[in-house]
Amino acid sequence: MLPKINSHWRHYKSTGWTNHTYEVIGIAKHSETEEEMVVYRPLYEVQPDSWVYGYDFAVRPLLMWYDMVEWNGEKIQRFTEIK
Repeated sequence: MLPKINSHWRHYKSTGWTNHTYEVIGIAKHSETEEEMVVYRPLYEVQPDSWVYGYDFAVRPLLMWYDMVEWNGEKIQRFTEIK
């Protein structure tokens, strides 16, 4: 399943609407591996110490987008869609 273009998603480390929330811009394919990638952009003011500082967009493998992670002792989805 592909995330919808222009949909908004909250990262599991998020604490609110503007903290670690993202908009899906598109789906891309890696030119060498043909792996599907999610192209997304932050919807919050990126701080200078962030890994994404200075970039308009980020990419993440599609499989990783829907990955389950352990956070505060429980398994949760890495990203959840904001309806």
